[in-house]
Amino acid sequence: MNKVVTGKEFYDKVNYALNLICSTVAKTLGPFGKNIVVDDGLLSPFVTNDGVSIAKYINSDDPVINNILSLIKEASIKTNDVVGDGTTTTLVLLKALYESGINYLNMMGINELKDKINKELELIINELNNLARYPKKEDYLKVAIISSGDYEIGKFLSEIYLKYQSKNAISLNASTSNKTYYVETKGYVFESILASYYFLGNNNELVLNNPSILLVDNNLEDINILSNIINYIIDNNKDLIIIANDYKEELVNYILNLNYENNLNIILLKSPEYGNRKIAILKDISILCNTKISRFTNYIDKSFLGSCQNITINNEEVIINNTYNNSLKSYVDNLIKSVDNVTDEFELAFINKRINNFNNGHCTIYVGGTTSLEIKEKLMRFDDTLSSLNTINNKVLVGGGISLLQVRDKLLDKILIYSSVLLAPFKQIFINMGLNHEDILKSIKESNYKKVYNVSTNIYEDINNSSVIDTLDVVITKLCNATSICLLLLSADGMVISDNNENTNNEL
Repeated sequence: MNKVVTGKEFYDKVNYALNLICSTVAKTLGPFGKNIVVDDGLLSPFVTNDGVSIAKYINSDDPVINNILSLIKEASIKTNDVVGDGTTTTLVLLKALYESGINYLNMMGINELKDKINKELELIINELNNLARYPKKEDYLKVAIISSGDYEIGKFLSEIYLKYQSKNAISLNASTSNKTYYVETKGYVFESILASYYFLGNNNELVLNNPSILLVDNNLEDINILSNIINYIIDNNKDLIIIANDYKEELVNYILNLNYENNLNIILLKSPEYGNRKIAILKDISILCNTKISRFTNYIDKSFLGSCQNITINNEEVIINNTYNNSLKSYVDNLIKSVDNVTDEFELAFINKRINNFNNGHCTIYVGGTTSLEIKEKLMRFDDTLSSLNTINNKVLVGGGISLLQVRDKLLDKILIYSSVLLAPFKQIFINMGLNHEDILKSIKESNYKKVYNVSTNIYEDINNSSVIDTLDVVITKLCNATSICLLLLSADGMVISDNNENTNNEL
């Protein structure tokens, strides 16, 4: 029999879930926020102050509370997906908005409350846009220092980001030593999927100069189809790279033997993506290497071949370098224009990565540390910092919750429900310091927001030259996601739990 929870019991469980997840995550907010040790149940525990990473692992044996926790987590997960930062503040805002909203729910119906919350949110977003300004070069360093919580890391990442102008052009890997360093790669980079690891032989990496390129948007199964191509390669003593969807095992073995017996370099690679992404990458390579794409494998001759200056292949990636010509420039210009019509975040990231492959190349940062736990924690901070830098190109605001306080004061006669909500992040930062926020807030207000308090340095700064910076996209995204999930919680008056769900949780 299904279990139904309504009324006071349901609201008590919502409050318990909010306190459990939001209060735990809130401890990490600000320069004086603490880390949380997380046990994922499978691997070794890790230490982090990343809000969404902590939230994902907070669960309950109570199926009702566990389902409410899943709803709450969605707010921080969505913020992480869209802007990659601000996940802790999202949960702080969500808890404060729910507590404020539940008080007004006693005075008005849910539809009236929803309408009021949405109207207040619109006013707040408009005012945030009015307060925001376009970033200066030094703002990148300020945002990176705040996001990473470390001057050296902030400086390191802001310099790299300014060079590449996109997070999609930067990869993060664990270093095998305690040193953090980066490697720059010029050329078109994509994932290396070798048809057999024997193609690299005893080499960790293979570099071929002026090889021929064959692209096949299909499976290759019959070696006879390639006979014209192979004869041309042998006669002209050239290297050949073939990229196809997949290969028959007999064909792979035949090519490996052919390479061995004739001292050839014919390398078989599998397409690195699927569907539309695979087609996009093949098209990129065809433009870059001036080659056709064969989609019908009944006949292929040397007219389908292209070439490049050099290609580097290892077990992780393939890097193609070639001369930048007018047709390629036109192609990249059209890719850049297409960005304006893309709304899906993942597709946008994919297109931007392709553009950077053509323009700036790629940068891989190897994050070092004394232990694997330290490296894992730093990888999370590096990723958060790069995400913050990726949102700065729109506009910036004064950080530390100050911009929300400015909006609160300007709209004090127009917002009721959000009044305490906009104070919550600023207040939580000082709670984590062990200090009362009221005296600091009074001083800021008395200066008419001409000065702001830098928690890290314990000094007041001029608001127009403050090192406490946040990005407009992050502030708006966390407000919107907190509001979205809060409205769902406020509109619910109960939950139905299936008997299977309850039994599963009891077994656990």
